[in-house]
Amino acid sequence: MHNWVESLLEVQRIDVRMAKLQAQLDSVPGDKAAAEGLQRGDEDRLAQSRVAVQTLEKELKGVEIEVESLKAKKAGIQSKSAMIKNNEEYRAAMHQIEQYDHLIGQCEDRELELMAAIEEARAAQRECVRILDVTKRRVAEVQGDLEKRRANSEAALTEMNKVRQPALATVEKQAAQRYERLRTSGRARGNGQAVLVPIRDEVCGRCRMNVTAQLRMNALKGMPVTCQNCGAMLYSED
Repeated sequence: MHNWVESLLEVQRIDVRMAKLQAQLDSVPGDKAAAEGLQRGDEDRLAQSRVAVQTLEKELKGVEIEVESLKAKKAGIQSKSAMIKNNEEYRAAMHQIEQYDHLIGQCEDRELELMAAIEEARAAQRECVRILDVTKRRVAEVQGDLEKRRANSEAALTEMNKVRQPALATVEKQAAQRYERLRTSGRARGNGQAVLVPIRDEVCGRCRMNVTAQLRMNALKGMPVTCQNCGAMLYSED
């Protein structure tokens, strides 16, 4: 293997590592947002559970007020019935009292239903609080880990940048320039493909397309050659 190839492969190894570090760094904001989204979801569910409790309590209060109103109306009729002398009017008053008793019974049944529903809703709210507390702790841990990832990735990238420039300086100028041009092109940068690849079994090590005999011969001589299909720099391992 020719010297420029060995030197450039070392640069590429550094670049691959740096690309992975950069990917880790770039993923931090999205991972943070995902964790925060989980917490917001639990917070929304807790808020909804509180609204459910408040709605039921409000309805119960309304029913209680209705019961008191019905009882007051019933008591008024009862007090007046004692002074009624006419049998027909008395029967009508008793019928009204029976109707109020029926309505009061319905309201009291509803009160029992609402009290049971409120207890269930409060239990659900307590569970939402418990889940949110767990989520908050997990999110705090994740945020801490992500901050460490960010700091470590930035520090590692800084150190590897210091190593990369001297390593690149050892590469033959023309090969280094071609490598840099291909590395920063849209194709290589967008999918993380290697720029410098070997010729193996007469095919390109990246796209697996056949390499012409002339290109293989030039690569064997140590000349920088390019795959006619994918544009990768080729070298001979022989």
